[in-house]
Amino acid sequence: MGMNPSGYTDQFLARDGSRVGYRWLMIWVLCAWVGVAIAHCGLAETASSIQAGSAHPAIPAAARGHNQLGLKYLSEGKLNLASAEFQAAISQNPHFVEALNNLGVVRGRQGRSEESERLLRQAVESDPYYAEAYVNLGLLLMHEQRLAEAKEEIKKALSISPDYAPAYSALGMIQAKLGLPRRAVESFRKVTQLEPLSAEAHLNLGIALAEESSINISYLDQALIELDAAEKLDPNSPPIHYHRGRVLFNLRRYPEAEQELETALRFNPRVPAALYLLALDEEQLNHVARSTALAQRAIVLDSRNADLHYLLGQDFFRAGRMPEAIAQWRKAVELDPEHLPALYNLALALRKSDRRKAQEYGARYLELQSKRQATDLAKSSELSAKAAVQRGNWPAAVTQLQKALEFCGDCAMQVDLRKSLGLAYCYANDLQDGKNELERVLETKPEDPEVKRALEIIERLEVSRRPK
Repeated sequence: MGMNPSGYTDQFLARDGSRVGYRWLMIWVLCAWVGVAIAHCGLAETASSIQAGSAHPAIPAAARGHNQLGLKYLSEGKLNLASAEFQAAISQNPHFVEALNNLGVVRGRQGRSEESERLLRQAVESDPYYAEAYVNLGLLLMHEQRLAEAKEEIKKALSISPDYAPAYSALGMIQAKLGLPRRAVESFRKVTQLEPLSAEAHLNLGIALAEESSINISYLDQALIELDAAEKLDPNSPPIHYHRGRVLFNLRRYPEAEQELETALRFNPRVPAALYLLALDEEQLNHVARSTALAQRAIVLDSRNADLHYLLGQDFFRAGRMPEAIAQWRKAVELDPEHLPALYNLALALRKSDRRKAQEYGARYLELQSKRQATDLAKSSELSAKAAVQRGNWPAAVTQLQKALEFCGDCAMQVDLRKSLGLAYCYANDLQDGKNELERVLETKPEDPEVKRALEIIERLEVSRRPK
């Protein structure tokens, strides 16, 4: 059981409408390359309908000056100063869409999601042909797990600008979150075609291919090709070195993985996921002492990570330090009561010294193993349902999701499977069964926006079908 660090490089797009052309200012955040999809803020500059005969008043030079200064502060990470400048620009013209978009970006980075959404919607209302704001709005909705809504905003951006690379990047991330890895690969590949000299584009495609390798192992080789291309374009990028190391590790090319991960850590030595993966790599190379030292460094940075404690326990065990190994495995189970490898090791290690406790750990292991098998069967049926969806075969998707729910029982996937089943029923034109399933989901997740919206649509359809 191990961490699965990944994460696409997404961007919010801040806009300066005074010139034509793009420039990307990448500001890497720690979580960008350890599994969370918040990577950098980009600055995009394009002309739009506001410059070509908009009904709104011309933008005063002073307002543009405030917007430019705000972009400078944003690029430096000075969010409060950037906010003040964008607000000053908007005060001079409430329909200054670039400033509305840019302030929305700032609010998103400050965690003020509601205000960010309001500003971005205001921007697209002022200029319905403003692709950047639709992308930013889609990214914001994606971070809030409002994936269906996010996808719609990205589609609007692409209807305005069919070759707009940032829209395809955002679409790829949404598709990955929706469990559509092949479509995500297609979207990210489109970005590399539009921007062949973009290291970020090749990085995202490499990550998507690596994620798809769980279905087809040959994708790892393709992922490495893309990551090699990314590294040639940006040899000093920590995320690129990290993900190259990750792919090389999965290809069991451990010495090469070691070099890449060490390079990534030279740029930033305080990334737990990179330390963890390098510790795993050193373990495979039988460098137990170094693996131990790396795991200990990672635990200082991420003390509540069960996988790190389990790995350190493994290293102690291999070094003949059994009491310390047991202590680390116990910590892993304390942090994650369903950590199967730690439970198994404890059941074996305590057979002589604490037979009662060993039996307790063993019983928990067997119970969880049984549940895990049921979950795996449910996931298999869910994958079949997704394949049916991609073919547009909704009745088949319904059948597979019914099987998944049967296998799942009361497993952790139950609510999400029921939601998918409810939506599949609706697409199969079985509104009553769809409504029944979605109402059951709402009992557990009363604020789920997709479920609430689907039920509203069902209600309107039912009303329209009633005899007058």
